[in-house]
Amino acid sequence: GPAWSSDGEHLAYYSYRNSFSSPPVLVVRSEKTGSERTVALPAGVVAPFFSGPKWFPDNRSVLVLSRDAQGSGFGFYRVVLDTGATDLLWRIRLATSSFALSPDGKTIFCAFQNSGEAGARPTTSGRIVRYDIDSRLETELKTGEWFITLAVSPDGTQIAYLKSIRVNTNEAPSALEIMPATGGPSREVLREAIWMDGSRYNALTWAADQRSLLFIRGDETNASALWRVPVTGGTATKAGLAMNARIKSLAAHPNGGKLAFGTARTDNNEVWALENFLPAQAAKR
Repeated sequence: GPAWSSDGEHLAYYSYRNSFSSPPVLVVRSEKTGSERTVALPAGVVAPFFSGPKWFPDNRSVLVLSRDAQGSGFGFYRVVLDTGATDLLWRIRLATSSFALSPDGKTIFCAFQNSGEAGARPTTSGRIVRYDIDSRLETELKTGEWFITLAVSPDGTQIAYLKSIRVNTNEAPSALEIMPATGGPSREVLREAIWMDGSRYNALTWAADQRSLLFIRGDETNASALWRVPVTGGTATKAGLAMNARIKSLAAHPNGGKLAFGTARTDNNEVWALENFLPAQAAKR
């Protein structure tokens, strides 16, 4: 789950050094030197569908999700990179499929797939919830649908999300929509004929200029490809990346010219950075 710091100088991601049964460490990589350092994390850190850490705007701390000590729920923690100090910000009872932190570091957005216990079969009773850290106020922004992933815009004013529309047991088309970060009417950007598999969990991000959304289309063979669509809607186009792996955790660099992502394979997981992936005209904007 790679993520760029707000100044674009560091990339943070989880690394399971021994096995997936052991706790992960946080790796912070310098873009200038390529050097890496590791940071110990609270016990029980989880990365739902390869959703990784989120940077606070001070670029000295990150948001992580962890199981609580009693095993009865989850909590969002702020971890200070230099000291390893942690601060519990929000305790949640249900597992989340996707979460995001606002650019100002004051709000957590969460997509919950269902209103039952963690691990229950996803239904149409999912929710998108906004949590204001200072006031500890929870606000339900959207409900009644199966939310797959969400992403907050670089200026923090909008949320994009991918949802699955269950028609019957054999058909589940999906739609990409945008709504205000404070709540309100949403608008559809793109509709897909069918939602194939789990490739698109946490595989959505905004382009740095906020003019387009980047997302992943996967298939039943676990291959996947990067696509982009204007935020105003229209035809989606390929963005020049396809792999025989599940591409996860798209992270557009603040300068707009680089994209970090993770790949999930049957025998290995990797972190990549792709440079100059947008057409020259779009990159100049």
